[in-house]
Amino acid sequence: MNTESPPSPNPGRSSFKALWLPIIAASVLVLFLSLALLWFVSTAKRQTATLASDPPEIPERINGHLVDIEIGQALYMQSCASCHGKSGEGMAMQGSPLIRSHFLTQNSDSQVVRFLQRGRNANDPATLMQRAMPARGGNPNLTDQDLADITAYLRAMQLNARNQPDIAGSNP
Repeated sequence: MNTESPPSPNPGRSSFKALWLPIIAASVLVLFLSLALLWFVSTAKRQTATLASDPPEIPERINGHLVDIEIGQALYMQSCASCHGKSGEGMAMQGSPLIRSHFLTQNSDSQVVRFLQRGRNANDPATLMQRAMPARGGNPNLTDQDLADITAYLRAMQLNARNQPDIAGSNP
């Protein structure tokens, strides 16, 4: 009885697969990891980017509402700090940093109030963290006056942060 296996029709083909299959798999893995790293770095840069210009001044009125920064601070602590941090530094997997936010810098007070009124879906391409921002910060009792006060407080936080050294010890 013959125990030898029949000769392979393409003896070089099996050695080709054995040689190149791990190389192709490793290349695909490196490509995937590179793309993931690129996405992570670009997201981190957007989230931690410093202000490109000075934040807008603290307004006296927004949409006709006379604003009160102290009331804005109290409302921020009640409705916003749980996601965005007590100092606007942001919270991992919760809310974006606000003290150095390009969004706040690049939008007018009226636009910020409108954003707070409407919120944003998690799948909105403009969101940094792919998290929803609920309308009125999830507090339907916040009035437009309250949102104007919070916006004024956000402006004050940004101006204060502008005058504070960043983590590296230099002004942003």
